[in-house]
Amino acid sequence: MLNDKKLIKEIKKGSEVALEVLMQKYYKGIYSFITRRIGDSYTAYDLTQEVFIKMLNSVNAYNEEKGKFENWLLTIAINRCRDFYKSKGYKMKAYEVQITESIKDSSNVVSFLERNETLVEIKQAMQRFRHGRA
Repeated sequence: MLNDKKLIKEIKKGSEVALEVLMQKYYKGIYSFITRRIGDSYTAYDLTQEVFIKMLNSVNAYNEEKGKFENWLLTIAINRCRDFYKSKGYKMKAYEVQITESIKDSSNVVSFLERNETLVEIKQAMQRFRHGRA
C-alpha cells in the first residue's frame, strides 16, 4: 500500500485512483469522529463529504513538512464541526430537538401550546406598551 506522501503526490497530479485509496483509508475515521462530535449520523455523513471536498480543494496547500496528513485532515474535520455549530442548520436542529422533547407525550402537547400562546400574548402586550397603546 502506498504511503500518504506518495498518494498526495499522485492526487496533485490528478490521480482519481490515489484519491479513492486515500479516502478509503481515512473515511471511516473522519466519519466516526464527526458523528461523535455532532451526535447525528445523517449530518455527520454530509459533513464528512464536505471535509473530503475541502481536502481535495486544498490539497495543494498541504505541506508534509508541517505535519502528518492525518492530522491535517482531522484539523479540517474539527473546523468543519465548529462551522456547523455556528451555522443556522445547527441552531434549527437544536430547536427541533427541544420541541420534540417538549412534546414527547400528548399531555405535554397541551402545555407546550399553552406556553407558546402565552409567549405570543406577552410579546403582543410588550409591543403595545412600547407603542403607547397599553
